[in-house]
Amino acid sequence: MTADSVQAEQVRSVRYCSIFILGATALGLFAHATRGEVFPKPLFSDPNYHGSCDPEVFYDREADEWLIFYTGRRALRAAGGVAAGCPIGVARSKDLHEWKFAGYCRFDGHDDVPDAEHTYWAPAVVRHGDSLHMFVTYRGTSEGFWGGEPEGIRHYVADPKSPLDWQYADLAVAGPEAIDAGLIRLPGRWRLYYRDLSPRTPKGVTTYVAESTDLMTWNTLGPAVGDVNDRRVTGYGYQEAPFPFQWRGQTWLLTDPAGPPIAAYRLDADGAWRHAGVLLDVPGTHATDRSFGRHPSVAVLGDRALVFYHCEPHRDYSKPYPEQPIANRRCYLQVGELHEESGMLSVSRGLITLTGQESVPESELP
Repeated sequence: MTADSVQAEQVRSVRYCSIFILGATALGLFAHATRGEVFPKPLFSDPNYHGSCDPEVFYDREADEWLIFYTGRRALRAAGGVAAGCPIGVARSKDLHEWKFAGYCRFDGHDDVPDAEHTYWAPAVVRHGDSLHMFVTYRGTSEGFWGGEPEGIRHYVADPKSPLDWQYADLAVAGPEAIDAGLIRLPGRWRLYYRDLSPRTPKGVTTYVAESTDLMTWNTLGPAVGDVNDRRVTGYGYQEAPFPFQWRGQTWLLTDPAGPPIAAYRLDADGAWRHAGVLLDVPGTHATDRSFGRHPSVAVLGDRALVFYHCEPHRDYSKPYPEQPIANRRCYLQVGELHEESGMLSVSRGLITLTGQESVPESELP
């Protein structure tokens, strides 16, 4: 089956599609939220190296709370790799509003410290059956600025009652340039989007697709179809962090061009991604939010949706990241509200208020 035909089938199946947030949301979820609460800025900052980035928001129905899994970049480290030796941090919240540090993930009993022996980036977390599944970029050492021995995207499994304790399952996508998994569930199968760099494809083709029926064996379908990989449409020569989700009866994809604003795409009736706007391109007014939004994930709350992202307000984007001084490296987690009009997306990163009525009735859950 080609990537084109598979994506066309995705359109026909869109009403059955769900992402982990929507599938986990249940009636009364926001009983903890207070009407009129306004989200703080920053939403969260890692308490050790203050390098929290690449957020993945997830509802933990075992504990009736929300989790954010994030890359613990070692932003304030004076020596050694900043983007190497990164653990996966976890913040938790009862109401999406106040977040507390929960610790770092243990992978086969290791790396639950600020200075990990190995390197982990960009977690994607889903629940399937009685297990949690994480797909995370992995490098075998903490050497150098970015970490050594790049392997690809690893698959780990956890008991839902212990969301910080993970066991290795397999290598989902192999390749030194395969990073940043984003997952969506289709009828009888899963779709995994990720960034890859292949010398066989034109510049600008960086978003790839794989598919599985069991989350264990993955079939690579090739580059995603449509505007997402068409530099003539987007102007982007590079994109990472693809995040697929369903909202308001449509399937959407967000990507991070790593400097320019976040790009949005909508899946059309032919199974191709069509450009649907740019997000978080205007800096916010708070000191911790005055730059582009980066590496988003989405919590769908019925007709409303929240976009979680990280911001590097002091970073000089005219210089490569390894050349940034320590003072420029802090990363903060933030949240904005997603808006849709005539098939185009935008995000407001100012004040957001939950009414307490955003939960999805159980009758609407897939």
